[in-house]
Amino acid sequence: MRTMEKDRNGKASEGTASEQDKKRLGLALARKLGGGTVLISFEEHFSGDSVLMNPIRMSLFREALKYPGSTARGLVLRAGLEPHMYRHLHHLRDKGYLGWFSEGKNTRYYVPIQISLDSVEKMYVLSNEITHRIYHAAASVQHPTLSSIAKNFPDMSPQRIHYHLMALVSRGLLEKKGREYRSTGVVEDMQEAMEKNARHVEKALMNLFKKDNLAPERIRRRKNLLWVEVRQGHRRETLLFHLVPLTLYPPKRTK
Repeated sequence: MRTMEKDRNGKASEGTASEQDKKRLGLALARKLGGGTVLISFEEHFSGDSVLMNPIRMSLFREALKYPGSTARGLVLRAGLEPHMYRHLHHLRDKGYLGWFSEGKNTRYYVPIQISLDSVEKMYVLSNEITHRIYHAAASVQHPTLSSIAKNFPDMSPQRIHYHLMALVSRGLLEKKGREYRSTGVVEDMQEAMEKNARHVEKALMNLFKKDNLAPERIRRRKNLLWVEVRQGHRRETLLFHLVPLTLYPPKRTK
């Protein structure tokens, strides 16, 4: 049986089959802040299998990166999973990979190494596809009144559009001046700040994957997209990660 060998600094190196040496480095839940979790440090834990080596958990983690503030149902549906896969979100949350906060009856998830709790509480309404489209419609027209915005949504009632507009106003993403709903600039400022911070998010993700025994290799990066090759079970797979949430960008136009 192989045993652990120590390097010059006295640190144990890889290669053991003993029970004690099966300890691996991973990301632990460091402390709680309000109703959410904050990733502060990497610590040893003894949970056995890698958290993100499980492809279901990895898919949920990637969707939370793209759409912070999504509900459990939203993440599971976007990942193309069955409803009973909710339990994997609890595992990711308990290990500190996902932060969370309560909003009414819903629990909303995000990745703390990508976005702060304060930021995601402001912009989580954009994780709703309809609200997202209405926001960018309001931000793109010269006089964003209810009637001018409604022209972009011929199949939607004015009452429904007004509901989403008021949700954006309540979160401070739009402000109502007379009949117009104008952008406050919060989303644009947040996007600019997160784009500047993208390099730090990339570094944090690579450190997380290393600590989770995924043996990551950076393939390439283009703007706010990062391609990484990681170990998934007995094979290696190239995955795409969004360093900046998709919710900050205008939705793609559909023909």
